[in-house]
Amino acid sequence: MVNGSRGVVPIDLVAIAVLCGLVTLFSVQNIGPAAIRAPLGFAFVILAPGYALAAVLFPYERRQRNGWVIPADQGDKRSRITFVERIVISAGLSLAIVPLTGLLLGYTQWGFNPTALTAAIAILTVILSIAATVRRWAVPTEKRFTFPVLSAPTQLAAFIGEPRTAREETLAVVVILGLVISTAGIGFAATVPDNGERYTEFYIQGQDPESGEFEPDAYPEEWGAAESVDMVVGLTNQEGETVSYTIVVQQQQLSPTSDGYQVSDRTELDRIDVTAGAGETWREQLELTPTESSDDARIAYLLYVGEPPEEPTADTAYRTVHLSASGVPNEAET
Repeated sequence: MVNGSRGVVPIDLVAIAVLCGLVTLFSVQNIGPAAIRAPLGFAFVILAPGYALAAVLFPYERRQRNGWVIPADQGDKRSRITFVERIVISAGLSLAIVPLTGLLLGYTQWGFNPTALTAAIAILTVILSIAATVRRWAVPTEKRFTFPVLSAPTQLAAFIGEPRTAREETLAVVVILGLVISTAGIGFAATVPDNGERYTEFYIQGQDPESGEFEPDAYPEEWGAAESVDMVVGLTNQEGETVSYTIVVQQQQLSPTSDGYQVSDRTELDRIDVTAGAGETWREQLELTPTESSDDARIAYLLYVGEPPEEPTADTAYRTVHLSASGVPNEAET
């Protein structure tokens, strides 16, 4: 790939996009050795989003020759920084972009979590990289920034050993501000309640006939009328606050329709009031005695936040689980 030609994607921005893809893949699939994931993740967080934004802001090149900056024409000084300045600015911008992205993500339906944050940063970085590519194409070839593949290590080493200029001192201030914003963002995320997705896990477990233990897949295949059915009902409160629930257990008789089945009659078998704190899990073993066999009815567990209506149905419940004759919870027509 040759840099400096209109219509050719710059190699540095391609590398940034590839980095985003690899880190996102490693994060979503949870694959790859730590020796590879750690340095890629560090570069992704500290450099990638800021570098892409800096590429949008500074499409021009401020070339150096033998360590000295070549003066630019008076009318051509805009958007010109050296390669080393670009790297420093990229780090400062990344330190501001990443925590702010995390804060905004916490107010969305995906919530604040590592996978969602990685995907959000990757998408933002790729969008900025595309915009930066378009910006560079609009710059004359001789004035366009090109990544110094061979001289990059030399320029970085020279920057470390040289005295700081006023311009470099300003860049240091930018990086410090980025650190301050980053720290403030992390502190805010740690102290403000989670505003992401809130939900309640609701489930039932059957008793294994051999071990006698209650397990997620040990549901009874069938039951007869007036025959005891032992199940464990459980919930985990992920609502971020204490919640009062009501669990209504019904025997539901089903009638066939052209689209499947519908509930023709309901008989309440049990009702339980539960109060669970944020993050708390509640479980209880229920012994039910249906008046109909599994051939004619199913057992429905309906979860409500607060008090249920006078006639509880699956349509009005917050969460529902049905136990059918197949021994598997299902969602038949209600």
